Amino acid sequence: MKILITENNIDKLIEKYGIVKTIKTIGGYDNFDKLVPDYFYSRDENNVLKFNKERAIDFINECAEVNNRREDESSIYLYDYYSDIFYQEWDGEGDDDNEFYAYESRIESVSTDIAYGSIWQFDDEGHMFDDAYDNFQVPLNRLPEKILRDVFHMLYESFKV
Repeated sequence: MKILITENNIDKLIEKYGIVKTIKTIGGYDNFDKLVPDYFYSRDENNVLKFNKERAIDFINECAEVNNRREDESSIYLYDYYSDIFYQEWDGEGDDDNEFYAYESRIESVSTDIAYGSIWQFDDEGHMFDDAYDNFQVPLNRLPEKILRDVFHMLYESFKV
């Protein structure tokens, strides 16, 4: 028996089974993209297509849940898929010896509703110290849209459903 899946009933499938399982059920990302090419985008009041952060976060959260069931790992490490993602950089004030330091932070993993990262310190010659200077976490809904979009696209292109 064949079941016809249309754009009209895809929302019902997603509501019942979730985004990741729906993508798997209809045969993968390519089929999903053909069926609903703009699912992760929505139109604003001016009818301009915009990235839908809520749907992207739902997808990331479901990937984290699937990853937890598969590998008993609550976080998805981005370097397992491609690379960590640059978050921000800033200049430090140096220490008592007036050495100049710069800092850079990178998102390294995600789990349900949270992105985790590390802050790396660089000396005045641009060499990165061996150990992270500090760690941080940011709720996914507080990430700048570009960073969230980068995390989403990395997982969407690489996460096995």
